[in-house]
Amino acid sequence: MLGLINKRQINKFKTVAKGGVFLAAVLCFSVCLFSPLFVQGQTDPPTETIVQPDLDLGMGYIEQTGLQNGNLISIIANVIRVALGLLGLLAVIIVLYGGWLWMTAGGNEEQVGSAKKTLINGTIGLAIILSAYAIVSFVMSFFGLGGGGNPSDGDYTLNPPGIMNVVGGGALGDVVKDHYPTRGQEDVPRNTRIAITFAKPLQWESVAIEVTAGEITKYRLNTSTISVGKIVASSTAQYGFIIEPYPGNLEVQAFPIFNDKSGRNEIYTIVITPDPSILLGDSEEKISYSVRVNNNLKDETGKPIFQNARCRCNEYIWSFTCSTIVDNTPPRVISVFPEDGDGTVPRNAKLQIKFNEAIFPNAQVSFRTSSNLTNGMYYEDKTNNSPIVFIKSVSSSLPVGSFRIVNQYRTLEFISSLQCGVNACGLPIFCLPVCDLPGANCHVGVDGAEAQYNVLFKAASTSTDPTKPPFYSEAMDGIVDMAGNALDDGDDIVENKFIDGNPFSTDSIKPDNKHWSFTAVAKLDLTTPFITNLSLGPETTFVLAKDNMDIVWSKKMSEYSLGNINITESPEASQRCTVLAGDPWFIPANRCSLEPIGYVPSTDEFNNSVVSATTSKTSMRHTPFLDGLDIYYLPEITSGVEDLYGNCFFPGQGPKEGTGDKRDVSCSSKTGGADCCMGPYCCNGNSVNAGGAGYSSSTCINEYKFTIPITQ
Repeated sequence: MLGLINKRQINKFKTVAKGGVFLAAVLCFSVCLFSPLFVQGQTDPPTETIVQPDLDLGMGYIEQTGLQNGNLISIIANVIRVALGLLGLLAVIIVLYGGWLWMTAGGNEEQVGSAKKTLINGTIGLAIILSAYAIVSFVMSFFGLGGGGNPSDGDYTLNPPGIMNVVGGGALGDVVKDHYPTRGQEDVPRNTRIAITFAKPLQWESVAIEVTAGEITKYRLNTSTISVGKIVASSTAQYGFIIEPYPGNLEVQAFPIFNDKSGRNEIYTIVITPDPSILLGDSEEKISYSVRVNNNLKDETGKPIFQNARCRCNEYIWSFTCSTIVDNTPPRVISVFPEDGDGTVPRNAKLQIKFNEAIFPNAQVSFRTSSNLTNGMYYEDKTNNSPIVFIKSVSSSLPVGSFRIVNQYRTLEFISSLQCGVNACGLPIFCLPVCDLPGANCHVGVDGAEAQYNVLFKAASTSTDPTKPPFYSEAMDGIVDMAGNALDDGDDIVENKFIDGNPFSTDSIKPDNKHWSFTAVAKLDLTTPFITNLSLGPETTFVLAKDNMDIVWSKKMSEYSLGNINITESPEASQRCTVLAGDPWFIPANRCSLEPIGYVPSTDEFNNSVVSATTSKTSMRHTPFLDGLDIYYLPEITSGVEDLYGNCFFPGQGPKEGTGDKRDVSCSSKTGGADCCMGPYCCNGNSVNAGGAGYSSSTCINEYKFTIPITQ
């Protein structure tokens, strides 16, 4: 039989349900809204700027760590933030109290009415506080005072405009040409090595300390010039953390490049290997590390490496974060140039091989023709008793040259020294020989004589220890990644078929070695590359600190040459410091960072619809753009930038100024078009100035450097 149900009980159940849902919503909302207030007080290790704890680097560094810098406006902003946070917390408590009154009313209409009034008042108060918070946030953002972000993700806290708070950041791309791991890189394997490439050849004695045990000589890193340490949070440290030096031995290796002009080997790239028994990181949690290069490091002439650097700095510091895993995955080849089987390769083509990850730079070697010719001619490594790269051509001599490792250690590019012409800039073009040996019997096609080339990159031999991972290489006698995993060119099947003394035998050309062949012809490719797309076009405004700067090319580019891309700032750092010394910042000159922007190119293949071909896309990895002042950035693609045939970037064809936000602009035709600027020099999308005169590099840059007002 259906019983009677008390109406008051039903009402009470509904009331509790509505009050509970509302209360839960308020709690979630309050946590989401005010959590930045509480997070701001925590100490998170930064991943952009890491310094040793005993350095006094001034305001720019303190801002990077999230600490107050003594700036009056910043202090006032913090006080307002805290006050609004407390008021918001009080409003939330009032709302919670109203909800509690309603839930416990038990049908008491008077208490329900009181609860409603309390909730309404609390909600109105919360709305007013939220509005005030939004207004204050807008004002602080207008004055360049950040939103209280976490330094570990690159959100710079309380950063006055015009301050580059990355220690030695301007050295990136100038003194330091490249390094691995990259700046702020996450999930770096614990068994990684650390590689650094410099712009000048190094004095080895300032890098390494020789250690001899019996007949074995090793080289330990001189930690007075380059140091590696773990970032550890500390409530008592001046900047909220300390750097704990790596506890084990750090071995260091050099990979010289033979200089044909000087006749000697020069050291640009070094690799630091941590003790295998003391891996970086931890198996339970992610750990951040910093690497510091200071002015005790010397170039080959004995001068400090930072002398005359554009950054006016005396050190370069970066950091990365290790994951909890050890990398046992082998590297793979993702593309080669010329392509395997290509039968019509112009002889001015450069050889290029790209990998899916950073590789150990032991393949960056110089070559001479081997004195022990077996089954044709091949190049032999001059600096390594165990050659890694082999090139064979039965009908052609082989030029002296070298492979250079570029693109964050993911690309090897062959630089020949056999000149065969000049490009549009009057610079030499280098070629592969085609059918130049006496008595060579070469096929002659529509493009002239032809010569077949075979190229082989040797995979490192793997360990015979069954306790080691399948691709682990102890010998490091071939291509390996930064964790010591041997090259895999055979779908995860370990095959070591290389035959010493016969690199192009039937067995040697099998996986896991990487082999390909192509046919070079007598013709030259003299087509000039141009820019088809820019992510930040001419006169793009409202550029944010971490916006990507991408350049899409009409051809595949020489990644070694992309180091000739420059970025000029206006006003310069010294001019910015003059502005910041005045109202409203009052930042003393000795506390104003003079750091310019740092940048390095990173290039991948791109399916380019403009030219219906696979071309190159270059992303400029940069330290933050300064988005607090009106700073003009003036990227310059110089004629030193070349395609993979040695053709320079001349004339300077690329997109004109776009519409709208002026981002993602295109130049749609290789012969020029309404959306294209054609040089010889294009300045901000224009080939001539207001007076009708053509531009040069100096007139373009100076036009902006001396006419742009310094404003806030």
